[in-house]
Amino acid sequence: MTEARLQLHQAISRAAYLIWEREGRPHGRDREHWLRAVEEISASIVADPVVLRPAKGAAPKTSAAQKAKAPAPKSTAKAGEAVTVPARVKAVRAKTALAKKK
Repeated sequence: MTEARLQLHQAISRAAYLIWEREGRPHGRDREHWLRAVEEISASIVADPVVLRPAKGAAPKTSAAQKAKAPAPKSTAKAGEAVTVPARVKAVRAKTALAKKK
């Protein structure tokens, strides 16, 4: 497992544990808690892509001044086209919704 995947797995595990504790530590709902944690982490990554720490030896962070000088990334969306949530996030939300119905 790469370091980034390991960090992601640990973040999901911590989030699932906190959900489990918040709900009074119910038995047999670990899959639901895991899926909800995946959804929360996925949503936070979509909202703020810098959620996980960079791997050791990764490129140094750019300062605010450097970012201000850099041109803004161009959107791949066409004019008037809505930017949608990635398919993976939609799949996790659908699984979580099904788990909640049970």
